[in-house]
Amino acid sequence: MPTTPPARHRLACRTDGLDPGGSVRTTLADGATLKAALVSKTAKRITASLGLNTSQYAGADVFGRALLYTPNPYQRGSSVSHWDTIAFPNQLMEPAINRDLLHSVTKPADLTFELRKDIGW
Repeated sequence: MPTTPPARHRLACRTDGLDPGGSVRTTLADGATLKAALVSKTAKRITASLGLNTSQYAGADVFGRALLYTPNPYQRGSSVSHWDTIAFPNQLMEPAINRDLLHSVTKPADLTFELRKDIGW
């Protein structure tokens, strides 16, 4: 009988019809644990389950705050100064320009205006 994995090993996933592919994310530490288990010669079987969390937006934390771009390793000029690339729809202040950007920098389409207000522009 399947058991529910501990919360620290659950992956957050959201799809809302606008993003049919959805998104999956995990912590760096949990990702390293999964990677080590996959290459382990002693691991007999690895199972995982993905759940749909419709209360959490792609690119946001559990409180609904947009995630910042924090790759490992640190990327000068991009890390912690742009929105995470998992945000949907794509945001102007992501570390790369995307073809599907809208011509609006105000919420709900884009968070750029709010970001600029927060940092004093």
